Amino acid sequence: MKDFVHQEATKMLVRVFEIPAPDGQFCFGGGKLMPFLELDWFRNDPLPEYSDGDMGPDAIVEYVQTKNYYYPGRPLLILTERWCRTVNYNAG
Repeated sequence: MKDFVHQEATKMLVRVFEIPAPDGQFCFGGGKLMPFLELDWFRNDPLPEYSDGDMGPDAIVEYVQTKNYYYPGRPLLILTERWCRTVNYNAG
């Protein structure tokens, strides 16, 4: 499925957060604080690994999966001003 918000040559800030584990409590009454840990930030400028210049959502997810903070099972939120993706996240 093509990401409808991906635009060629659009440079933006990419932020990577760890999604906190749920505490099992309901959020009635206005919500509650959940600490998201920021693990990384970078611009989606072309990197040597992506010499064709494509740093769209799929390439950014692949890039994040090469970082030392990534491991299978760690739930991540990848956030930009145009799109967001979760990795290893199961709301079930």
